[in-house]
Amino acid sequence: METVSFDLVTDTNATQTLFLFGGATDQRFVLDKSATLGPSASWTAPKQFELKDSSGALIFFGNLPTNSPPVNEFYRTTLVQEQ
Repeated sequence: METVSFDLVTDTNATQTLFLFGGATDQRFVLDKSATLGPSASWTAPKQFELKDSSGALIFFGNLPTNSPPVNEFYRTTLVQEQ
């Protein structure tokens, strides 16, 4: 099964993010995030996506909190297994 790759772009004010995902059509995945890396990292998956376009591409815009933007934020994609 092919993995879902992504690129991340933030604006200069660090208030918005743009994710560009690429994979196979009909893949479902979650975008996990964590404030740290390593064995003690706590990953959360607030968003689930599906690649519907025949090109296997997906664009997602997100907003970062403006009152206290994260110092560090790490991302990964995890495929969702079909039931």
